[in-house]
Amino acid sequence: MFLEELKIGEAAAFVNLVEKLAMIDKVFAKEEKKLLKEYKAELNLKDEDLKNMTLDEIEAALDGASDRIKTIIYFELVGLAL
Repeated sequence: MFLEELKIGEAAAFVNLVEKLAMIDKVFAKEEKKLLKEYKAELNLKDEDLKNMTLDEIEAALDGASDRIKTIIYFELVGLAL
């Protein structure tokens, strides 16, 4: 819903965070894969547009993001974790 507010670099960082959170238990469940695909579609991202980012790269990509963008990302990740 609010993800369309993310710029391309923020969106790529968000998708990388989703992947890292989904793999925290070393299992990439079918539901998690489906949700990741939906996130990419909502953000108009293709797999070829994305690269695997380190946590440092993700932090750097989000460093200049507004508090609103960081809050949107935070709540999306909390929702995923639940």
